[in-house]
Amino acid sequence: MPYYVLGNACLGAWATAYWYNHISLAQIILFVAIASQLCPIWFTLKNAAREQKNTRADGWTTMIVAKVLLGTLVMYLWKTWGAIDVQTPVPPSIPQKVHSGIVFVFYTITSGPDPTLGLVLIYVLLTLWLGPYQNAGWHNFFIIQSLILAVLLILERLLSRLNLNTDNQTSTSDIPNEPDIGYGYGYEDSFTSPTPRRSRDSNSSACGHTDG
Repeated sequence: MPYYVLGNACLGAWATAYWYNHISLAQIILFVAIASQLCPIWFTLKNAAREQKNTRADGWTTMIVAKVLLGTLVMYLWKTWGAIDVQTPVPPSIPQKVHSGIVFVFYTITSGPDPTLGLVLIYVLLTLWLGPYQNAGWHNFFIIQSLILAVLLILERLLSRLNLNTDNQTSTSDIPNEPDIGYGYGYEDSFTSPTPRRSRDSNSSACGHTDG
């Protein structure tokens, strides 16, 4: 809850700074808000989910809310950069595209086993791609980066299922087989009647001999 309140407070402060055209201050506020959401995602909630100590619904709800808010903050940060780009339109260089792509990939991979943040970032990129633009370089980057993130999410899902199947097979093979006691050793049923057959037969013969 404190991280969520801090993120929304920063979002309100960003709106005020952006409205009065304080672009540098708006960027700083968004960086603080993004850091406030990365802290619970990377440390608190992620570790609890991996250790399976936070299996309740409210824990996963908190995780989803933090990731959706983080994706929203990234979108507003890009919008703030776009305001600077409108003032001084400069085509993006290859290092700028590479660095931006690494940030998106890093967020997607390190955000945990669920694909929430990756899906939100894909939504943000597609929204920027479908919206109006003045720079064809960034416009092409948005669609290419969204496709890269989609491929990463698919690969992560496949690898997770493969690891899960491998773990299940390993755990099954580690279970020792129960010894076959009873059958083949003169016992009718090791759980219900542990009396040996030979003893019964010998007792029957003895009784019959006595009666005769």
